[in-house]
Amino acid sequence: MRILVAEDNLATKKLLETLLKKFGHDPVFAGNGREAWELLSKEDFQMVLADWMMPEMDGVTLCKKIRADGSKKYIYIIMLTAKSLKDDIVEGLNAGANDYLTKPFHHGELMARIKTGEKTLQLEQSLEEKNRELQALNGRLKNLARVDALTQLGNRLALEEAMEKTCNAAQRYQRTYSIIMCDIDRFKLYNDTYGHPAGDKVLRRIADTLKSQVRASDQVFRYGGEEYAILLPEHNTDEAEKVAERLKAAVDALGIEHTAYDTGTVTISFGVATSRNNIENGCRWTEVLKRADEALYQAKESGRNCIQTARED
Repeated sequence: MRILVAEDNLATKKLLETLLKKFGHDPVFAGNGREAWELLSKEDFQMVLADWMMPEMDGVTLCKKIRADGSKKYIYIIMLTAKSLKDDIVEGLNAGANDYLTKPFHHGELMARIKTGEKTLQLEQSLEEKNRELQALNGRLKNLARVDALTQLGNRLALEEAMEKTCNAAQRYQRTYSIIMCDIDRFKLYNDTYGHPAGDKVLRRIADTLKSQVRASDQVFRYGGEEYAILLPEHNTDEAEKVAERLKAAVDALGIEHTAYDTGTVTISFGVATSRNNIENGCRWTEVLKRADEALYQAKESGRNCIQTARED
C-alpha cells in the first residue's frame, strides 16, 4: 500500500522508510503538512502518517484539511507525536486522526497500528461498495414504481410527475402542451368473450402501437385499466388532434377481432385537451388532465371510436 508520510525529522524519515518497505509498503515522503497536502491534491493515498510538529503546516492542521475535503476517498490517518498528555491525544483525535503513536515508537506497534488501519480501510471500501449497490437498487426500485408491469409504459405516478414537469416548463417558457386520454372501446366485453390473457395481449399490443406513433419527446402512459394517456409537450390543439387521428388510424389498422362488438374489431376513443397559459394562476396540469378526461367521456357518449376535443370556454 502507498502511504504518505509527513515528517520533517530526517532520522525518523529514514527509520520509517526502512520499516515500511520491510513490510511491503510504498512510502512517499513530504517534509511538512503543506507539501503533504499538495501531494494529496495530485495523487491518491489511502493512509497518511503525519508528525504533529512540522514547519509551515502541522499534523493537526493537515488532518483537519483532509477531513474537511469531501471530494477525497476515505483516508486513514495515524498521528505521530512526542506529546503524551491525554489532552493532546484527544485534540489529535478530534481533528480527525484515526489513531496515534507516541515517539519514540515501538517498531512492532507501528506495524500493528498500520494493520489495523488496513482492516478499517477494507471495511470502509466494502461499505462504499454496498452503498453503491444499494443506491443502484434504490434507483431500479424507483423506476419500477413508475412502470406498468404489463405494458412497460409509465404508470399513473409517472404521468403525474411528467405533467408537473411539463407544466412548469411550459409556463416558464410561455409554451403550450397537450394531453390525449384514450380508452379501448368495450374492453370488458372483450375480456368476457376472449378471456383475460387475450385481453392482456391487446393491452400490450395497443401500448406498443401508441408508443410507435409518437415522437421521442412525447410520452405514453397506462393510466389504468384499458385507459392510456399521451403527453405531448409543445403541441397546440390542432397538432394534438392530428396525433390523435394518427393514433386512431394505427389502432384501426391492427384489425384486432372483437366479434362481440358491433364494429367487429377493437377500436379506441380519444379525448384531447391543451393547456391554458396563465402564469398568474400557477401550474394547473390537473385541470388539463380533467378536461381531457371529460372529452374522452364525451367521445364515449358520442358512440365511441371517435375523437373529442376540450375547447376553450
